[in-house]
This record gives sequence, structure tokens and C-alpha cells, in this order.
Amino acid sequence: MGLDQTPIPTDELEVFKRLDDVRVVIDVGARTDIDYLELHPNAEYHLFEPHPVFFAELKKKVGDRSNVKVVNCALGEYGTMASYNEDTQSIDGSNSWSGTSDLKVQVIPLDEYARRNNIQRVDFLKSDTEGNELKVFLGGWETLKLCRYIQYETWNDPNNTFIERALSPEFDIYDIGYRNNFCVRKGAKKPWLPTHHL
Repeated sequence: MGLDQTPIPTDELEVFKRLDDVRVVIDVGARTDIDYLELHPNAEYHLFEPHPVFFAELKKKVGDRSNVKVVNCALGEYGTMASYNEDTQSIDGSNSWSGTSDLKVQVIPLDEYARRNNIQRVDFLKSDTEGNELKVFLGGWETLKLCRYIQYETWNDPNNTFIERALSPEFDIYDIGYRNNFCVRKGAKKPWLPTHHL
């Protein structure tokens, strides 16, 4: 079972650390990471992790913090159940999906979750879903309009080009290292960024 995880790169954490007035954070594909929570501990967090082992460890690390919701599901375009591949840590239909799996996980649209939880603003949305970013965004299109900053994992495929074209009218997009783009809403304060504008 491939349940290894890579630590969040220092450059990505440094960008997040330098954001100001962070009140609401949505972390899609959180695994067991609480690095963001440690950098802005007073913000409201919504942490999504579909794998039951990662979810249990994340829940334990979060403890009884009332400002953090740990949600045991994946985000996608539609509410459904999906197969989860433990080797690639991806759900069926994502770019890194391969093989088959007996593990099924719940998938919900971000917009549905945001409505149910009365989310009115999002200061930082991170999506690291092993190639499922397009479906996360399609299921959260209204919620994306509330975001000041978006960070998402990129893949060398047409979906990434589509995401960039869809976001670029409202966001300036920067490459911040290993397979990650950082989007700054036009007019929002630009944080320190380690690399370049796309």
C-alpha cells in the first residue's frame, strides 16, 4: 500500500506564511499535513482528505481545535462514490489514476460544501489531488469567485491549459516550483513569490 507522502516544499510554505489577513483556508488533499495551520493558527480551516488512514491521522493531529473542520471525502465535479488508488493516492478519473481499487471514497462538489457551511470568503484554496484539479474546480466554480489566492498542482496535459485559461481573467498565475501554480486575484496584494509569472 503506497501511503507515503511528500512534505510541503519550503517555497510553498513561505508563500503561505507571507499572506496577510488569512481568515479562511480550504485545503483539498490535505493528507496529514498541518503545516498551514501552524503558520496561521487562528484562521478557519476546511481540510479534505478521502483516505481513511490519512484522515484518522490528520484528525488526531488537529485535535479539538474548534476552528478546523477535517472532512473525510474527496472533492469533484459531482456528488458520487469513486474508487481510490492507494499507490497513486488518486481517485478514478484523475490524471494519475492507474489500475483498480477496492477502496471507495465519497466525492462532493466544493460549491455544495461551501453552501452547507455558509462560506462567504476564501483567502487561500489549495488543491493537491494528483491530477483531479480540473474536477475540483468545476465542482467549485462559484466558490472560486470567493478566493483571493489559489494554489494547485499542475500536470502536463490539456486540463492544466484549460485551468490557466479559465482562471487568468480574474487571477495572475505564477509557477512556484515543483508542479504548482499560485494564483493571485487581480487587485489583491501580491505576496513574495519564488519564481515567475506565467
